[in-house]
Amino acid sequence: MRNSNKIKQYLLEVTTRSPLRVGNGNEESIGVLLIDNHAFISGTSIAGLFNSFLLKKKKMQENQLLEEVYKEVSGEDLRNKKKESAIYFYDNYSKEQVTEKDLIYRDHLKIDGKLGSNSSGQLFGEYYVSKGKSFEIRFEVRGENLKEDYYNEICKCLQEFIYELEDGRITIGSKATFGFGKLKVKGCYLREFCLKDIEDFKDYINQKNICRDKLEKKDIKEFKGKYSEQEIKIIFKGYCEDGLIIKDGVKKSNDEKGDIIVSHKENNKYIIPSSSIKGVLRAYIYKIYRTLYPENGEEELIEFFGCKVNGKEGKKGRLIFEDCEINIKELPIYNRIKIDRFTGGVYSGSLFREEVITVDKNNPLEFVIKVIEKNEKILGLIILALRDMALGYLTIGSGNNVGYGRIKGISIEIQGYTSDNLKVQFKNNKLEGNVDEINKIIKSIKE
Repeated sequence: MRNSNKIKQYLLEVTTRSPLRVGNGNEESIGVLLIDNHAFISGTSIAGLFNSFLLKKKKMQENQLLEEVYKEVSGEDLRNKKKESAIYFYDNYSKEQVTEKDLIYRDHLKIDGKLGSNSSGQLFGEYYVSKGKSFEIRFEVRGENLKEDYYNEICKCLQEFIYELEDGRITIGSKATFGFGKLKVKGCYLREFCLKDIEDFKDYINQKNICRDKLEKKDIKEFKGKYSEQEIKIIFKGYCEDGLIIKDGVKKSNDEKGDIIVSHKENNKYIIPSSSIKGVLRAYIYKIYRTLYPENGEEELIEFFGCKVNGKEGKKGRLIFEDCEINIKELPIYNRIKIDRFTGGVYSGSLFREEVITVDKNNPLEFVIKVIEKNEKILGLIILALRDMALGYLTIGSGNNVGYGRIKGISIEIQGYTSDNLKVQFKNNKLEGNVDEINKIIKSIKE
């Protein structure tokens, strides 16, 4: 078969729609890769993501053409010798400079893999680049020495990869299970050069960089592939009139009114971090699982929640949790006093204040969890935990001993499990809606 003698260039205008963390290998500093005060996404990072995408696609379809295409992209020939990849991914810098206000800091707890809860005294923090940073991601398929069908299949796979970037199934950097590294593709541009055409050949060799003005804009919806991993989305809505606290440090006070424990805020919005939602649900689900299956290990849960080995990322989970943004401009401040646990009396001069988040029914909280695989047992455990949270048995944040963090449920919706969405509403602590279907999923926990 003849070679294609073609080169296709792509340019994606993207904006980060969640925090971004691309590590610099130096955890003693901020740990985020910045070059000349710009966020940086290396071409090798994009190449690695595409190789992983292609490998999954190859396993799902199992055809010889994909086998050959994977070798051309990964740079391995039949004798396992390295050769130049058929795709060149360029390095990418954010258009905006990253200043101190663009770096957000979050506390995390190290999790005991066996217990599913936090390890004592294992608090640590990490920096991230806040969302809203713009990039122009460039890459090109170099098919001058590729067979025509190889070239066409690579372009097809690459365009499916672009669709999944926009869809949020593929993310950049670390902490993907916290919903980080998502991109919004604002524009997709491409051009194909036929090297047999003298004008195309001159245009290609005379250009200094991939320029958007010389490319044609495409609709990403056309790139959707037929084969992709099933994704189930769970949306929980609730409200909290009694208040909740997601601590973000202590603001020192110069008056006698006491210091203020402030709630977590990023980009001028109060949020419940995805890590807080994941931590609460994981600990509760582990308890349920160990109660039902005391003789079993936690391998099935680790498969979905992920785990770390020797302090490093060991296994990426199959559950993705997203931040919950709260549309409140100002929070009420409540006065409290510290209690001596030994005497039961009040500490002298220990007045302090807390910012308390209150959420009414008309502007509810929304927790979004994505399950990247259809597993009824895991799905049932998540629904069971969310149901107990909606009924007030499971709290989130601090201050649960004084009544904070108890959420009243409005609804749980499941998208992608069946052709029709399943939804139940909470009315006077009773469920209405697709109750039978939801109960069937919950019963699968014991099967």
